[in-house]
Amino acid sequence: LEKMPQLTQVRRIEKKDFDIRTQAEPVIITNCIEESFMSQWDTDAFCETFGSIRTTFRVGTRNSKQIVWESDSQHIEISLREYKNWLRGDTCASCTQLEGLSPHTHWLYAGYKHEHELFSLPMSGTENNLAEYSNANAWKGVEEMGVELSWLWKGPESAKQQNKRKAVDGTFDVSQEIESGHASDSNGGNVSSGDHDDVAPPPPSPTFWIGSAGAYTPMHFDTYGVNFIAQMCGEKQWTLFAPSQTSGMYPTRIPFEESSVFSQVNMFDPTSFPRYENCVGFQVNLCEGDILFVPRHYWHFVECVSNSISLNFWIDQQQDHFERLKESLVRFLVCSIKDSELVTRDETNPRDIQEDDDESDWLNTGEAHSDFKTNLAAIQYCLDKLVPDSAQVSQTDVINAIVD
Repeated sequence: LEKMPQLTQVRRIEKKDFDIRTQAEPVIITNCIEESFMSQWDTDAFCETFGSIRTTFRVGTRNSKQIVWESDSQHIEISLREYKNWLRGDTCASCTQLEGLSPHTHWLYAGYKHEHELFSLPMSGTENNLAEYSNANAWKGVEEMGVELSWLWKGPESAKQQNKRKAVDGTFDVSQEIESGHASDSNGGNVSSGDHDDVAPPPPSPTFWIGSAGAYTPMHFDTYGVNFIAQMCGEKQWTLFAPSQTSGMYPTRIPFEESSVFSQVNMFDPTSFPRYENCVGFQVNLCEGDILFVPRHYWHFVECVSNSISLNFWIDQQQDHFERLKESLVRFLVCSIKDSELVTRDETNPRDIQEDDDESDWLNTGEAHSDFKTNLAAIQYCLDKLVPDSAQVSQTDVINAIVD
């Protein structure tokens, strides 16, 4: 029998038991989204209300035994209403991009669609009227739509916040306490008058993931922040592995995508990756109303069990400054290698010219090649953010450090 990784079901906890500062493993946070919200925004209702919005979907074949990278996939641009009708098997004759595609044999996936971008995308030309524009503006943001999620990333009330609240109640003189240096934050560190943890950060803008049954995101981990996923409708299966299992993930940076490190493991047929079978991880079917917390640098493979819409929020972490420096260095190296190929290519060889024109083998969809000067400036910018005194470091010093 084929040996597979040991997978444990993700634990479910209540809202009152969650603390972003101490949670080290994935958890499902239950009873966070009102049933009225989920019933209002199932796939049909969402795609009908915002039906005139056009966006790009990735196309894949169901029941395939091969992982297809996004850069190697077919992409089509259709409206959300055309997507909804396609799910029902009712394809408009004028929508030629959907010819030969059936929800029984293929899947469509519109992933990583930022809220502010999705709801500002152009309308379908045939539906360009006041009613459609009114519907497109119906989405007022997650918080305004009645789903209060900001407690997830704010964490418990800090000592300074408690002191300020007590000051408002007339039970505590916060200004005198801070002046004397006796006030401390929730981690025991001193709080100075320059701290701003009493000001709640604005909620991050979510990204939307709209996919039909069978759609998937290849195994990868995100280099920045931690991740919250709210399942609006449908069901998704998540398979997750801790950073300690990285050797069994066979990591690769090709195709390159800033903030994503991909795994070479074929999740549908991992027999060619022997270290993978010894990994220990987690698995969960994320259902309507669930919120999944994915800790920093956790590997994850995600597949739509049914037609699905989910939202996710990345929450920045202090370590992200260093991660951005690392990502800028990776981009520098990847683009430099590509540039060196241009120098050595044979201009008389049609194959060399064709390979230069096709960047899909090394850049993921949405990534663009950047030149030496731009990449160097990005490294300098990240250094400035990470080390206040980095302005004393010249670009020549940066180049020498990279070469060394």
